[in-house]
Amino acid sequence: MEKINYTLYGGGGHAKVISNIILEDKNAFIQYFDIEEKEFLGLYLGVYDSSVANQTQILIAIGDNKARKNISKEISHSYFKTFHSSAIIDPTVKIGMGSVVMQAAVIQADSIIGAHVIINTKASVDHDCKIGNFCHVAPGVTICGGVTISEGVFIGAGATILPGVTIGKWSVVGAGATVTKDVRENTTVVGTPAKKIKEL
Repeated sequence: MEKINYTLYGGGGHAKVISNIILEDKNAFIQYFDIEEKEFLGLYLGVYDSSVANQTQILIAIGDNKARKNISKEISHSYFKTFHSSAIIDPTVKIGMGSVVMQAAVIQADSIIGAHVIINTKASVDHDCKIGNFCHVAPGVTICGGVTISEGVFIGAGATILPGVTIGKWSVVGAGATVTKDVRENTTVVGTPAKKIKEL
C-alpha cells in the first residue's frame, strides 16, 4: 500500500506526541522541519522549505500558542488535522485544520473547535462549547457545557471551566484553577475560584 506523507513543523516534546498519533497509521510517513536546524528522533531537521514540503499537508507541532500563530503567518502551506484513535469526538463536532486531539480526550455534541488548536491528553470539552483558533487545552482540563474560549487562550493542566463562562482572547488559566465567571482578554487567572493576578 502506498505511503501517506505528512509534514510536521516542530522538533520538541509536542511533536513527539503528534508523531505517535500519526504513526498509528502504519502507512504514514512524516518529514520534519523546525525553526532552526537540529536533531530530533534520530533525524536531522532542516529549516522549513515550502519547495521541499509542497507535496504534503503540514501541521505546526509546537505547543506555544503565539508561536503557532506567528509561524502560520510565515509559511505558505495547506494544513491537516489529526486525532488519536482513543479520543471520543461526537459526530456533530466541527474542528478546524491544523488542530490535534490527543489520547483519551472527549469532545461532546455541537462543540466547535477552531484552527491550530490543541486538545491535550484526557481533556474534556462538553456540549455546545466554542474554542477559538490557536488555543491550547492542557491535559486533564474540564470545560463544561456552553463555554466560549476565545483565540489564543491557554488553559493549564487540570483546570475546570464552569458552564456558560467566556474567556477572552489570549488569556491564561492557571493549572488546577476553577473558573466560575467570565475572564477578560489578556488576563491571567489562578486558584479556586479563579482570581486575576495579571492583566496586560
